Amino acid sequence: MPETLSAAVGVALATHPRGRYETAKAMADALDAAAQGIAPPTSLIPGATEEWDTAATSVLTSRTEATRAAPRSAPAAQRQPVPARRRAEPVAPAAAAPRERRKRRSPARAITLALIALLVIAGIVIAVVSSSGGNDQVRLHRVTYPTVGQSVDAMKQLVEDNTR
Repeated sequence: MPETLSAAVGVALATHPRGRYETAKAMADALDAAAQGIAPPTSLIPGATEEWDTAATSVLTSRTEATRAAPRSAPAAQRQPVPARRRAEPVAPAAAAPRERRKRRSPARAITLALIALLVIAGIVIAVVSSSGGNDQVRLHRVTYPTVGQSVDAMKQLVEDNTR
């Protein structure tokens, strides 16, 4: 990215509202100029940024004790890895439970599935036979003639020949 374009974007992203472009048009003009290699101004309003602070834009001034970073009293303790979880041991069955007998399924279910499969296969066979059964090929012939009437008649005949 060109440095001029980076500087223009930096002005648009200024933390203080008075350091940004006043309008979208001003920003667009600055970005266009930056793309052509013309650097934007580093500050849009002359003066130090401390002069920009007003009661509306600054809750606390930078000179108070409340805005200073609190010093660390001690270095942060190093974290220890969490021990792996123990797997629960399988519980031995108290007494072998008698196995339940499975219910026998009726043959009607198997017959129904076989009929459905047979219908699907029959449908596939019918589709294949009907699509490749004949020798019907598209017959093309010349349809350009000196008069419009002859061309229209030839087109009608071509459609009729190929739709039988």
